[in-house]
Amino acid sequence: MNKTTEEFINAAFSEISKKTGVSTSRMFVVWYAKELQNHKALVSFKGQAEDPSIGDYIEVTYNGDKKETYYDYYYKKLNVKVTDNENS
Repeated sequence: MNKTTEEFINAAFSEISKKTGVSTSRMFVVWYAKELQNHKALVSFKGQAEDPSIGDYIEVTYNGDKKETYYDYYYKKLNVKVTDNENS
């Protein structure tokens, strides 16, 4: 039996919480996709840094063929705003 979207997200949140100590109530899905039996999500959480636009991102991939889940942890160091030049 393949995982449902809800099962995938709940399992991802639970595992991330175990590894980081962050409450699942502070987590949210930034992006999600499902193709056949595979799932992929980009997860982040609120309130980790002084600047809320900077923080941790976890890419979670479920390989439905192998019944394996992979977690890649990233830290966003910088957020830069670039305004379009109205004269060009």
